[in-house]
Amino acid sequence: MTYQIVIPIYKDLPHIVENLESLNDWEHLLIVDNSADSFCKKFEGKGAKIEYRPINIGVARAWNLGIAEGKDYTFVVSSSVKFNKGFKEVVDGLEEILAQEVDDQYDRETEEAIQGHHSGVEWGLFTQLGWHCNGISKKTVDKLGLFDENFYPAYYEDTDYCRRLKLGGIHDDTNHVPCIVIDAQPIGNGVSMSQGGLHVDFAKLAEYYKSKWGGVPGEETSDKPFGCPLLRFWPKAGIEELKERYGI
Repeated sequence: MTYQIVIPIYKDLPHIVENLESLNDWEHLLIVDNSADSFCKKFEGKGAKIEYRPINIGVARAWNLGIAEGKDYTFVVSSSVKFNKGFKEVVDGLEEILAQEVDDQYDRETEEAIQGHHSGVEWGLFTQLGWHCNGISKKTVDKLGLFDENFYPAYYEDTDYCRRLKLGGIHDDTNHVPCIVIDAQPIGNGVSMSQGGLHVDFAKLAEYYKSKWGGVPGEETSDKPFGCPLLRFWPKAGIEELKERYGI
């Protein structure tokens, strides 16, 4: 199984160093540094791939950069999470689940439940940390496409993808089944962009979501975004246009 870890970083925040050093898996790490001062230069030489951006490209586009690597799984990880045992243990746990086989002694009901569990893992891994750490499989991306980069600079891109997962028959967006319990904990408050002084206009983000799905989360009226077929989303505007739209 191949995989990529992608972490978007914005500004030099105290918990980011703790987050990066807790990963213990730099070989598979892609850091998308949206900091004007190229904060991550101090981590060069450790084995991670670092993408520097002079302007903030947003969370969705950063995640999509990782997905573009074409690995079996792309783990999107928040910079406000600390892995107590490291990330290799997370992958070991996933590979163990994927390697499990149904024992002949199980009854039909148990067998179906296990097969369904395997199917869920193949489509994507949802941990007890929610969107602080998720594995998106290539199989899912091939069916649903990338994260919608029009949600800029952050928030609602995960809600939108959950909606698409549900409509695609992959996961129920209100009932993600944890496949792996990972030894990790949130650090900081998980709102890195706000901490960094970046204004986020939630009302405009909500309005875009509403225009896309015919209602705010939980009140959607359309099963097809903008009335078009499900699948494939990419930015309709460049970064400068998005910054202007959201007043950043």
